[in-house]
Amino acid sequence: MTTNHGGSSRRSTSLTRTSSQAHKKTSENTGPISGPRGLTGERTVKRLRLSKALTVPETTTIYEACCRMAARRVDALLLTDSNALLCGILTDKDIATRVVACEVNLEDTPVSKVMTRNPIFVLSETLAVEALQKMVQGKFRHLPIVENGEVIALLDIAKCLYDAIARMERAVEKGKAIADAVEGVEKHWGTSFSGPNTFIETLRERMFRPSLSTIISEISKIVTVSPMDTVLMASKKMLECQISCAVVTVENKPRGILTSKDILMRIIVQNLPPESTLVEKIMTPNPACVTIDTPIVDALHTMHEGKFLHLPVVDRDRIVVAVVDVLHITHAALATVGSTAGVNNEAGSTLMQKFWDSAMELTPLDDEEETRSNGSLKRASEGAETGRSVPHPSSGLPNIFAFKIQDTSGRMHRFNCDVQNLTDLVTAILQRVGDDIDRNNLPQILYEDEDHDKVVLASDSDLAAAVDHARLADWKGLRLHLDYSETRGRRRGSGTGGLDYASADAWASAYSAVAAGAALVAGLGMLAYLRRAGEPELSFSFYICILYSAPVKPTHSVNATDQQQQQQQPIKTIVVLVLENRSFDHMIGWMKNSINPSINGVTGNECNPVSTKTQNPQSICFTNDADFVDLDPGHSFEDVEQQVFGSSIIPSMTGFVEQAVSMSQNLSETVMKGFRPENVPVFATLVREFAVFDRWFSSIPGPTQPNRLFLYSATSHGSTSHVKKQLATGNLRKLKYIFNFHHYGLKFKRDARNGKLPNLTVIEPKYFDITGMPANDDHPSHDVANGQKLVKEVYETLRSSPQWNETLLVITYDEHGGFYDHVQTPYENVPNPDGNTGPAPNFFKFDRLGVRVPTIMVSPWIKKGTVISRPKGPTPNSEYEHSSIPATIKKMFNLTSNFLTHRDAWAGTFEQVVGELTSPRTDCPGIHPCC
Repeated sequence: MTTNHGGSSRRSTSLTRTSSQAHKKTSENTGPISGPRGLTGERTVKRLRLSKALTVPETTTIYEACCRMAARRVDALLLTDSNALLCGILTDKDIATRVVACEVNLEDTPVSKVMTRNPIFVLSETLAVEALQKMVQGKFRHLPIVENGEVIALLDIAKCLYDAIARMERAVEKGKAIADAVEGVEKHWGTSFSGPNTFIETLRERMFRPSLSTIISEISKIVTVSPMDTVLMASKKMLECQISCAVVTVENKPRGILTSKDILMRIIVQNLPPESTLVEKIMTPNPACVTIDTPIVDALHTMHEGKFLHLPVVDRDRIVVAVVDVLHITHAALATVGSTAGVNNEAGSTLMQKFWDSAMELTPLDDEEETRSNGSLKRASEGAETGRSVPHPSSGLPNIFAFKIQDTSGRMHRFNCDVQNLTDLVTAILQRVGDDIDRNNLPQILYEDEDHDKVVLASDSDLAAAVDHARLADWKGLRLHLDYSETRGRRRGSGTGGLDYASADAWASAYSAVAAGAALVAGLGMLAYLRRAGEPELSFSFYICILYSAPVKPTHSVNATDQQQQQQQPIKTIVVLVLENRSFDHMIGWMKNSINPSINGVTGNECNPVSTKTQNPQSICFTNDADFVDLDPGHSFEDVEQQVFGSSIIPSMTGFVEQAVSMSQNLSETVMKGFRPENVPVFATLVREFAVFDRWFSSIPGPTQPNRLFLYSATSHGSTSHVKKQLATGNLRKLKYIFNFHHYGLKFKRDARNGKLPNLTVIEPKYFDITGMPANDDHPSHDVANGQKLVKEVYETLRSSPQWNETLLVITYDEHGGFYDHVQTPYENVPNPDGNTGPAPNFFKFDRLGVRVPTIMVSPWIKKGTVISRPKGPTPNSEYEHSSIPATIKKMFNLTSNFLTHRDAWAGTFEQVVGELTSPRTDCPGIHPCC
């Protein structure tokens, strides 16, 4: 059945044939709508955060229903009968406990056999407070919303609660008076509170301060399983206790968590047999935990920010004592608000109503932006309907739009991208499906229009026209295709400017951009693209600069203490050089013996077995005869997991040889070799004269691109803010950005010589061999000697610059490249940066660091022979990793903006490396030895 809502067509499920029947059904299932309206007026459930309802017929097979849920990434599904009436609801908990645990046949069994029948629902005109209280009293999380006899949405009480708390907390943080928000309560009680913030103080006392210890007794049931148990065994335990998760423990300590959603997404959808699949295969490792003293609302924040629904609670010995889920904790939080302790029942009920009412009065976190966007869309639509011209691109529309593209394996990649120019879109495509693209037969980029025609995107104006068209049609995104045929699709839009990305030269430049500056594209927001493709400088090293041009606005306040710290900070220019694919032991490990015994390097007793699964296997030990030109070992996520874990469930660093042998017998000795100090003389000199970090890890146990993204974004997702935006809002200077590469041999050296290097300079090496201009990025099989020459050039350029005494040079590697390192990779207490996970089948949680990599820092403010290991904070578990760079930039330059993600907020910072001397050294070497 299709109805019209405000001029837009929406397909939804009919509940009844008449509205009177709908009202009758609602009355039967939800009870009469009653209660005071004075405080809430006409605020209905439409004012709450609603999710689009997913409905299927009750005759649908369980397997198909699960696939629908997985595709939409939802944990609840509504079922309709033969008359299209709502008849049931199916949740991920039902799937785990009623399907998997009971060994029901997925392919042949309809969902009607396992669904919960006759779910409660409310009409769209129901008052929001009444609907929410109904969910609290009934202790259920999802509530279908009905309008004109049709299901229009699904209400999730946990999201509503978090929205309410976030709005009120923001109002408090801004110092906004709460008097108006509680005026209704005061009138109702016939009294006045002692102060204007009494309402929020009451909330703090009742909701914000009680700890989890007050509700543990209510949720004492807990299921624990071993990593070696099968998923079937775990689901049967979950069924027995009627809970939707199990904590995976080793020696009574939490090592993972298995939820009903994991079973849905990683067992059923992936067609894995639950009776033989081990829990460790699909569990979420190293789950975030809280203590019993954690405030209820803090726990809710933790769950919301991490985007998970279950939270293990541990005691001081990290023994699991309970597990709270989002439903229990939501009800507990709301119950504390509605508590009648100290007031009569009517006042307590009023306080609950006023809580929701006040929250809906306050502006949501994103309301301003949404209002502007909706207003712009409305104006654009009106212009189209009346024949008035609409600006191109539409004025006031946001510059970000959603896209999706399918890779050759059938996985759909969804991403948001800046739509001001096509270069950003091309770069985003390369980052996601670059491995699928044939460089010898470069494709056209097409988008799919409303007629399912494939339309060419060949210029900036084509992209602008496509996005404008999509917005006017009220589309949420554009689907992209790559076309390798010679036939060009029909083209929409009149723009002829911009770059033709169908040409091989332009694609080659885009490849160079992604390879040379993936971190800069998603992190600094800069485009590493050469307008004049084919020129020799395409393969040169480049440097990217961020230039300052004007003083900060007078309205930007600066704390006096921060100003003093900034003035004491000797470093004004940070230069970052990131090389490729070498581990710490491989490049620097042998310097422990001849340069500095304080370095956590190698002794020669480090060995790896050829097989980690057999007894008394042959071993290969670490040697000091690495070749300058090596083969390229494995360094994918799967490769690194085998290298780090071997056959253990904790990092043993014993699987390097075994993984190498799986690729080629010749690699087994390659990965177990390191360089003698005399063979990497530039590094040897820098380690001797300045600082080396012997506990610096790559950000994730995986390949180049995501690790380079972490260097400047503290995430590889690309949907967060970045260093560029932080610098722009920093209180040092207002910054001007240069959105292209600068020639290393000319611009970098000239600016250094003239003392004009900016606050942040990023040097990119040469990634490709061209006759007469070999690569110098150190990526196997490129010659390491060329990387040493590059480091020598950069050092000598900075050493002779007038800015030398205020410069810090950071040299690191993106990842270990498959080469052996003996230091155990941190795998516990590493925060997921932004709640995102990797794709199937591993669903990596971004909660483990990668292998240790070489990191050297150079400045006249660094003591000779400095070795830095663990950081002193900001948490007891913090480590040095690539996110330490944006974290330290924030600290050194006194940037007042927020951290980029949870990861850089956690990472150790290294400002102390230049904080021990009272004046710059004058004995720093001027010229390095030849390589």
